[in-house]
Amino acid sequence: MSFKIVHLASLFLAFAFGVAGACIGLNALIKAGKQTKSETSSLPSGTTVVIDTAEVRVAGGIVAGLCLGIAINALISILFIVIPACARKNRSSSTLLVQSINFLILTLGLFAALVPLTLFFETHSAGVTAFIGSLEVPAAVVQEFERALGISAAYKTIPYLRLLVILPWFTFLFAAVATGVSFFGLRRASASAEASKSVDDDDEKITAHETTIAV
Repeated sequence: MSFKIVHLASLFLAFAFGVAGACIGLNALIKAGKQTKSETSSLPSGTTVVIDTAEVRVAGGIVAGLCLGIAINALISILFIVIPACARKNRSSSTLLVQSINFLILTLGLFAALVPLTLFFETHSAGVTAFIGSLEVPAAVVQEFERALGISAAYKTIPYLRLLVILPWFTFLFAAVATGVSFFGLRRASASAEASKSVDDDDEKITAHETTIAV
């Protein structure tokens, strides 16, 4: 199997899971907002509930953005391989270096964002504060109210957040593979350029030597 096919396969998987991760992240953020509205709309008049999901929304938004960045970088890299006019530029070490560094930064960034998001999902809950008028309702009463409604503030009980946590790990995996393959391609391109330069230098020396003999 040629390196080009392996490279394209790794880039395609990174692109596909990058798009999926970005879409799931956006979907989770939208559903989180809708769920908050639906849970507070059924409350009695004069009752206010503040549901704080800032930690998971921020982390989820960052994960979705990084997944989108990985998808875009993978798509650009694929185009540089399959389009003939771009393929010539893709053989240069500078082009491969930019693509590889972009993958490395995005992949490390995704890992750094997924770790706290996974931690929040497994151990944290949304902060729920209720008020009747200006009087804050005790936390124990709020918890009883949650149980009565059959809802839970724990992040791990929410299906769309589970998808947000699980699927981007596959995006990270395939992005890491694409990063490794890209750096391997960079190494091959550099070695090929050095070999070509060495051959050119040898040809110049031979030509110079023949010219000297002729003189």
